[in-house]
Amino acid sequence: MTPSSARCRRSTRSWAAARSRIIGSPRRDPFGICIGMTAGSASPALPRSFSPSISASSIVATCRLRLDTTPAIWFFVSEAIARALFKSWFVDFDPVRAKSEGRDPGLPPHLADLFPDSLEDSERDEIPNGWRLRTIGAIADVVDCSHAKKPERRDNGRPLLQLVNIRLDGVLDMSDQFLIDDADYQAWTARIEASPGDCVITNVGRVGAVAQIPAGVNAALGRNMTALRCRAGWPYPTFLVEALRSESMGEEIALKTDTGTILDALNVRSIPSLRVVIPTESVLEGFEVVARPLRAMMEASEQQRRNLQSLRDQLLRRLLSGELLVPGEALGGVQGQP
Repeated sequence: MTPSSARCRRSTRSWAAARSRIIGSPRRDPFGICIGMTAGSASPALPRSFSPSISASSIVATCRLRLDTTPAIWFFVSEAIARALFKSWFVDFDPVRAKSEGRDPGLPPHLADLFPDSLEDSERDEIPNGWRLRTIGAIADVVDCSHAKKPERRDNGRPLLQLVNIRLDGVLDMSDQFLIDDADYQAWTARIEASPGDCVITNVGRVGAVAQIPAGVNAALGRNMTALRCRAGWPYPTFLVEALRSESMGEEIALKTDTGTILDALNVRSIPSLRVVIPTESVLEGFEVVARPLRAMMEASEQQRRNLQSLRDQLLRRLLSGELLVPGEALGGVQGQP
């Protein structure tokens, strides 16, 4: 193992430790209902020893504030850092420009050494020396969705992705799941089953919205979306999702979008020809080591938000039904609210 990769692995371990401290540590809140919750909790439990003293509306309002804020903060911090890092390295080429001008690139030496110190001409402006302008089809398999009749929605089953699940921040929102039975799922995954690390891009209406499938999720592609999966031997899913979300890719997509009378559309045959600047393998590896933990933090924060939202909804139902009662001493500053 080279000194550079050893440092990268230590960086990954330190990020994992930080993530564990942030997400896995017990939370304190007025009702003691988040103690021991982690991002992976599937069905959070509510406490049972309460007594009446305050209105349900005040309790729910305070609970919502406490439960929603922390995951959102960590999500937006992680998302902002990942986007800024990609833009600096692969759009503005800040480290390369700094080195070409004799300035400090502002990176640890083992990362700064990975970047060239000059730019060269390409079909699309200047790019760093040794990097290449390539197409999405060269680095990812592009798989269209099924165009069969939409299956019937079920109360239980496997998820069929819908446009509403594809958020603008690159994360898959599974709060509202369109479930289908096993037979329909097999038919709709005949071409591809969306799996962790795959990207999904929308083709119609809200053209170019991108989300990455998080760990622990498998789904069928719904209508008007396309899957992108890193080709074998090119294991850089974080670079792929950030490239698809970048402003430069947005400009590429706009050039290939057909403007319709009712809805704009991106033909799936145009997606493989979308262009992206590809750095050297060592830079890709460095970015993946730094940025993948940020994506993991985003996914974990989103899962925790959903868990806590479910917990809040349970609490609301039990408060309104009178099943759950809250002691005045547990409410702190909320007690004086109307």
